[in-house]
Amino acid sequence: MQLVECYRIVTFVPNRDLEALVKAVCDSGLLDYGHYGDVLWFSSEGTGQFKPLSGANPAIGSVGQRERVAENRIEFSIVKDEAKLDELLKVVTTAHPYEEPAIHISNTRETRSAVQ
Repeated sequence: MQLVECYRIVTFVPNRDLEALVKAVCDSGLLDYGHYGDVLWFSSEGTGQFKPLSGANPAIGSVGQRERVAENRIEFSIVKDEAKLDELLKVVTTAHPYEEPAIHISNTRETRSAVQ
């Protein structure tokens, strides 16, 4: 077991779109965790809130109207590598239904039995 520098990526997705996003990030082949692949976590339903501003093209709701949506938090990590992070962000933003998804990225250290 070793400690490695990683990126932890968190986003929130409407419940109805959870499986499509999970499939896309798993199909990317980037979610290896030691000797395991397709490793991610998602939590039970929560509520996201937003109000599309002028110029927005919302997938849900209308410009100027506050919206609340049943969402799941989904998170995954990758070994710290800028090229892999860029690739994964492209996968997430393409598969995510929102025009501008909230994506949180943090630097962390995690245990891994092997680094791919």
